[in-house]
Amino acid sequence: MKYFFNYSLFYILITFFFSAKLSGQQLKYGFEESTSNSYSKFNQTLLSEQSQISVLVCGPGQELYSKFGHAAIRIIDNKKNIDRVFNYGTFDPSMPNFYTKFLKGKMLYELSVTNTVQFLYTYQMEKRWVKELILNLGQEEKQRLFNFLEINALAENKYYLYDFVHNNCATAIIDVLQNELGETIEHNYNEEDYNKSFRNLIHEYLENNSWNRVGIDLVLGSVMDKTEKYPAYAFLPDYTAEQIKQMKVGQENLVRSERNLLRFNYNEISTPFLLAPGFWIGLFSLIILLLNYMDFKNGMRTWILDQVLFSIFGIMGVFLCFMWFGTDHKSTKFNFNVFWINPLFLILGIVLGKHKFVKYWHHIVLFVILILMLSHSIIWISGYQELSPMFIPLIVVIYLRVVFLLYHYYFVELYD
Repeated sequence: MKYFFNYSLFYILITFFFSAKLSGQQLKYGFEESTSNSYSKFNQTLLSEQSQISVLVCGPGQELYSKFGHAAIRIIDNKKNIDRVFNYGTFDPSMPNFYTKFLKGKMLYELSVTNTVQFLYTYQMEKRWVKELILNLGQEEKQRLFNFLEINALAENKYYLYDFVHNNCATAIIDVLQNELGETIEHNYNEEDYNKSFRNLIHEYLENNSWNRVGIDLVLGSVMDKTEKYPAYAFLPDYTAEQIKQMKVGQENLVRSERNLLRFNYNEISTPFLLAPGFWIGLFSLIILLLNYMDFKNGMRTWILDQVLFSIFGIMGVFLCFMWFGTDHKSTKFNFNVFWINPLFLILGIVLGKHKFVKYWHHIVLFVILILMLSHSIIWISGYQELSPMFIPLIVVIYLRVVFLLYHYYFVELYD
């Protein structure tokens, strides 16, 4: 469990729990400011005919926040000594109340501007590949995109609230292109070939038996299990690149050519078996199962087991409820895992005692928990919310423990 909390939940929060809307010029990428004010601070630079606009698509890294890749827009004009990368994926950890905003889904990201050498340096150090999609644009279109990005990068426009699956560094690129190129863009794909959910898409980038995947599956709600249409796939940079390649402007492909700026092979570091969630969840479930069997065989109840087990699950249930009701994170809404990792367990874990009044209310709470767990099983079987197979042994032993405690109450404790 220590490995899980240290390495998984922190990066889960970093990656998945920011939400809101982009703002700026006509497209709202940042705080709403008057267009006239933005233009008054904007000194227009005219690009030359040799200028070039491209999309940079970056490969995955080893840390969870980088496993899904990255994307940015590059504008280069050697005649005007311009080589800028517009990056919608940056944030400042020194901002006031950073961690509070971060946890509640109110943390600001920003559009940053850097040069290509600085941008590529990080990916060179992390050994992550970078591809460049050079866009086939006319001079007027290039100038319009450049102006938009320059205005969007002004201090009053650059900040925005970030949502991993709806508005991120990759979806911003699609939105900017569609906003500035307008109805001239045509999409060429078969909608019937794309029927995955956000959770399915995220799974493509995560090792099966890893704390990252288990933690994500635990925290994400049922809203992530709906089948999405192809445009929604653009939250992942690989699919962003695929969509851009399929776009046409007029009768011509939007992408004129493609080249590699950095070449690296991505080799994911597998979690050692003894540190993997499958091993620890299985071992923990086996211990609970054995203790439960011993209690049943001996006609007794191990109070310390219930105190530890239910306190852990109660605290985790409170956390899941907080992520559902207490934050702005869209991806954690309607998370019915709280039906089996239930905050009510905390009552059983903290309020222990052999007084008949306490025992009576304990068995009422156990009945409620059992009903909620059965409801979760129906939700899972119906396909409304996907459940990680890693949790099945744990759910089984919790079922057995709850049923045993109800049995023990009616057939043992009432006759004490």
